[in-house]
Amino acid sequence: QVAKTDSDWNLRRAAVRKLTDQAALAQVAKTDSDRDVRLAAVANLIDQAALADIAALFEIGKPDRNRTVRLAAVAKLSDQAALAQVVKTNRSDEVGLAAFRRSLSLRGCGASVAGLAAWPRGERVSISSRLVFAQDLSSETEAAIQGTVLDISSSALRALGFNVVPGETGGNVVDIEAFGAAEGANYYGIGYSYTGASWEGAMNFSRNGCVYGMAIKNEERPPEAFTVFGNSLPTPTPRGPSQSPLNSVMRKTLFAAMVRLGESLGGAEDLNRLSRAGSVGVRLAAVEKLTDQARLCQIAKTDDDRHVSEIAFRMLTDQAALADIAQTHSRQDFRLAAVGTLTDQVVLAQVAKTDSDQTVRLAAVGKLTDQAMLAQVAKSAPADEVRLAAVQRLS
Repeated sequence: QVAKTDSDWNLRRAAVRKLTDQAALAQVAKTDSDRDVRLAAVANLIDQAALADIAALFEIGKPDRNRTVRLAAVAKLSDQAALAQVVKTNRSDEVGLAAFRRSLSLRGCGASVAGLAAWPRGERVSISSRLVFAQDLSSETEAAIQGTVLDISSSALRALGFNVVPGETGGNVVDIEAFGAAEGANYYGIGYSYTGASWEGAMNFSRNGCVYGMAIKNEERPPEAFTVFGNSLPTPTPRGPSQSPLNSVMRKTLFAAMVRLGESLGGAEDLNRLSRAGSVGVRLAAVEKLTDQARLCQIAKTDDDRHVSEIAFRMLTDQAALADIAQTHSRQDFRLAAVGTLTDQVVLAQVAKTDSDQTVRLAAVGKLTDQAMLAQVAKSAPADEVRLAAVQRLS
């Protein structure tokens, strides 16, 4: 009775600390006017349903009144169904995110994905996507983002050698779970715009009764404004579900996560595998981590996505690889760029004499410093302009 009705909050709190009756504790935690008394009640609660109710407690117009108490209740929850319900009903505030994090932390064996290195790659693996969106999105946008997750994950796992079957249950399972949020506002004359988006969660691999987890987290803060006719205006959100800020950030987050996975499982060998993935973004993320010059040269020459091949080329430092690009790449701009970084005089002389493009031939002559090579080009190059340029560089 003292815990519920005494006018002195110190006495109420002292009485609450002696209470074990779960119904009485739940009532105090929900209704007492003093936060410290409510926290004391939560500290003694073990009833999962009561804790879930307190975590979901939310007064319209007073969103912060019970926040600390609600977070304390989340910290004591261990029932996964109760946590899932708190996440579902509190998506738009930090209590939902706290419940999501708590749910992830309680699952699995605490094992690193590195422990899966010996997982036979031909095994059948089912993959699913379970995402929580911190604000209301159209069903079309949510479906587009969920589809993005499955497409990227499936592409990467197949590149790593797994037999991926989206949507199946049972057996070996890869579960992508994340909590995503985008900040936004409506601006007159502009429409919907945003200042940033974030995702966090985990990629969980279930095999032989053990769950191997890898954290997924990324935050993106694009410029908050752009200038039009001298006026600073909010950055607009791209139109369409596939270009939503949440989808864009999740894509980048997953690309990075898949590369980390490859590095953990098989190091350089799995990075090479990911550089052949069907997803352009996965290939790009893998290429940015590669150091194998021969593989980078091959990608620069053969990848059908220009951005991937350009990134691979920019990472080349080996003169033999650059010579290969300068002499054999099908694209003129790649050969020209390779000539610009070459120092091998024999290769430069060969390019000056044989390349099909005049600009590349003259660029090669411009890099020649060896007088014997210049003399050879001046004598034997088929093109008049190349021989003239060589003669002008002779001393």
